[in-house]
Amino acid sequence: MWTPWPKQELALERWEFEVLFGGARGPGKTDAGINWLEYDVANPQLRALIIRKNSTDLVDWIDRATLIYTQLGAVKAGNPPEFHWPGGAVFRTGHLNDRDAYTKYIGHEYQRMLIEELNQIPFESDYMNLLSSCRSTVKGLDPQVFITTNPGGPGHGWIRERWQIPAAPEEMVRTYDQDSKRYRVFIPARMDDNPTLMKNDPTYVNYIESFKNKDPNLYKAWRFGRWDVFAGQAFTELSREVHIIKQFQLPENTRYFGGYDWGFKHPFGFVLFAVTDDDWVYVIGHLKAQGKTPVEQAEMIKKLIGEKEINIYAGIDVWAKRGGPTIYEQLRNELPQCAIVQAKIDRLQGANEIRKYLSYKDTENKTPRLKFFDNSTEVFDCLADMQYDDRKGAKGEEVMKIDADSSGEGGDDLYDSFRYGLMSRAFANPKLVGPVDRKSGEYLIQLIQDQQRKRAAIANYMV
Repeated sequence: MWTPWPKQELALERWEFEVLFGGARGPGKTDAGINWLEYDVANPQLRALIIRKNSTDLVDWIDRATLIYTQLGAVKAGNPPEFHWPGGAVFRTGHLNDRDAYTKYIGHEYQRMLIEELNQIPFESDYMNLLSSCRSTVKGLDPQVFITTNPGGPGHGWIRERWQIPAAPEEMVRTYDQDSKRYRVFIPARMDDNPTLMKNDPTYVNYIESFKNKDPNLYKAWRFGRWDVFAGQAFTELSREVHIIKQFQLPENTRYFGGYDWGFKHPFGFVLFAVTDDDWVYVIGHLKAQGKTPVEQAEMIKKLIGEKEINIYAGIDVWAKRGGPTIYEQLRNELPQCAIVQAKIDRLQGANEIRKYLSYKDTENKTPRLKFFDNSTEVFDCLADMQYDDRKGAKGEEVMKIDADSSGEGGDDLYDSFRYGLMSRAFANPKLVGPVDRKSGEYLIQLIQDQQRKRAAIANYMV
């Protein structure tokens, strides 16, 4: 009824606990998953779970699976649908469209778990919670997860990190998890690995090829499974080859500033920038940590910046009064050589400012004036994972807000820190934003506000 092509066969024969298959469009990911589940259906104790982010998105999978499974004797029943096999095996379908959906499967035992389009699941913790139900007490049925995915989507970043997927994967990537003592494998595949599609559906092939000129980045993701470009990527200007450089000794007259995003339950982020006299901007260091007090965060910042007297642009929540010293007051006491200044926080305006810096080129060398030292690739990767927010109520080209999971992984904390620093520098008057007033012990933020009020009063008077 169905014969796998070589890449599909490679995926089907893997023994690792987590098998991730796909990347590009059209290699036959769904068919591979449907047929992977057929192994061991003669065992009456086999239980399998098929998951996708939204249950409605499983409709096509269920239709395709029904065509095959019913010919092999399985019976579809119930809502959500289940497949009951003559030997007693049962396949169930489900979803993860809310943070507590996994609780429906707590206490269940599924020796086989198929997850379609994992990139639509935003948090690694949701995936890990689901994985806890993939286990086996049945002799001869080793637990295994088979997963399909494409680049992009809310889960793009954590999937890339978990499977250590390179930007342009060509070969199988196999890794070992020290915590779980289990192996996982990523098998990249393209539409060229599916001759059935190439031969029988030329219109689909032509459709993908049509993006080569009108949207080159999308074309690279769909056609070749690139993980450094994908549909909906907010900052397509980013290039690992262009924007990341080796560290070097900066000139003595280099100026420095930082961007800070407060967090405790979710991680805090700090990005350290350097600016040379000829207006080259460098990201030279960063911090990200969860569960740290303001004092502990300040100590980490102090260790990173050394004796530098810098402006730190922070989100407005740093000044929030919650009973007791504010975050601002605690940071100020620990970082007396720094001026902590309220950042510009508009997300749309901030994204536009970032694009400007990513594209602003040196006229002589034709290269962007914003660079990332190779010790700060985590900041680069965070920016590269940012996506447009196409959800209801989103404002135009606004970048999607992504929170870290419960373990502190993922999230946009470094993006916010980067945005605060870069955007605020563009609007700040360096004559007004300075170090601590040693006499009063107060920062010059009040002088900035006073100056802004004076300018507004003059403008109104002239009108």
